[in-house]
Amino acid sequence: MKKTTQKTLQFYWEQATHYKITVIVTVLSVTGIALLQAIIPLYFKRFIDLIAGSTPVTAHISEFILILFFIAGLELIHWAFRRISTFSVSYFESHIMADLTDLCFAYLHKHSFAFFDNSFGGSLVKKVKWFANAFETIADRILSDIMPLVLNIGFIVIILAQRNIWLGFGVFIWAIVFIGINTVFSNWKLEYDIKRNEAETHATGLLADTITNHSVLRLFNGYGRELHKFQGENAKVQKLRIFTWNLNNIFDAIQGFLAIILEIGIMMFAVFLWKRGALTIGDFFLIQTYLGSIFMHIWDFGRVLRNVYERLSDAEEMTVILTTP
Repeated sequence: MKKTTQKTLQFYWEQATHYKITVIVTVLSVTGIALLQAIIPLYFKRFIDLIAGSTPVTAHISEFILILFFIAGLELIHWAFRRISTFSVSYFESHIMADLTDLCFAYLHKHSFAFFDNSFGGSLVKKVKWFANAFETIADRILSDIMPLVLNIGFIVIILAQRNIWLGFGVFIWAIVFIGINTVFSNWKLEYDIKRNEAETHATGLLADTITNHSVLRLFNGYGRELHKFQGENAKVQKLRIFTWNLNNIFDAIQGFLAIILEIGIMMFAVFLWKRGALTIGDFFLIQTYLGSIFMHIWDFGRVLRNVYERLSDAEEMTVILTTP
């Protein structure tokens, strides 16, 4: 991890520590949500096993109703955890974003006259805005995507391993490989994201400067020169933008292929275990539900991780200013 990225995260963490209780409540709520999402399908598995059993369905009516009541209760608890987490996140994110903006304002105006003479006003405003907004995105991705993914896979692996150790082990190894590939790719792509952001910042600053000095351009016939200059900078932005977007498209295709391998491989192994009497019909529902949950959380993991790195690269420019005496 780059030193500037570490410093950015340090700024964010220092502000987050001012809201410890809210952060703890949020983390516990997210953990509860992930646990319940892994437990509820177990009751549906039991429901299906009763239907598929040799005993007449009418003999299990009372048990069906009891299972449905259990599911309803768990769903209500899940709903409560979800509401707690959303309100908690809204509270501490809005406060921390305001604190970060205040920090930038206070530090920025302590710089020298030469610093402001050599900087575009529009670029500085953009850096402050991106620095605060980056925290919101990063916090959202960690609490809404990365944490639920890790917890969800962890709980699913434990439950599947109790049905068959190789089922749990297979999902665990696949997840490690998938997350590892995503992490390596996102780290490699970060360099190009930073270059794109630098180009966007320069183009934005040039645009803001020409707007500010509009009358000067018109009076001294600088319109043609500045137009050509801006078009050149904008072309650089476009090339870097389509290059990073295409990298995302390529990796999405790789992710889709890995998902197919897991789904077909796990279901084929489940058929083998069912043939040996090690699994029930309800287990097929359980496995498919868990695979769907994993894919829902992990499909966008690469995009989430890249989004985090992109926001870190957005914040990096302001971090440089904050760490410059």
